[in-house]
Amino acid sequence: MSKPTTTEIMDADIDRLVEQTKLNSWTDFVDALNVPNDLFPAMMSNRPELVKLVKARPLSALEHTVYLDLITGLMETNAALREHAAQLARLTTNWSHAFVGLRNIGERIERFANFKRSTSPSNGEEDV
Repeated sequence: MSKPTTTEIMDADIDRLVEQTKLNSWTDFVDALNVPNDLFPAMMSNRPELVKLVKARPLSALEHTVYLDLITGLMETNAALREHAAQLARLTTNWSHAFVGLRNIGERIERFANFKRSTSPSNGEEDV
């Protein structure tokens, strides 16, 4: 069995990250949320300004529980989105480091093409 390529390792890493998350898109919540009827238009249209149109009123214990569950779900979704952003930043950093590595290799090849030694601390700027 051959050693996996860098591409295969990265694909497996991304697949693992997708499987670990509870989100399937930027508009998902980590769990299905019950939305109070008066907030439903704002949530369905993704228009937070509509929340301001909801009139404050006393809530029953059941309605209060729905709101608490909604807040919990929003907090968990926010945490999942933050984790997704952190993983995306890590993958982007890995990608940019690959470019730095390629640039360094290119510089070494260029030095060799110009009959110069490497620029490592033990070697000077002498010609080959």
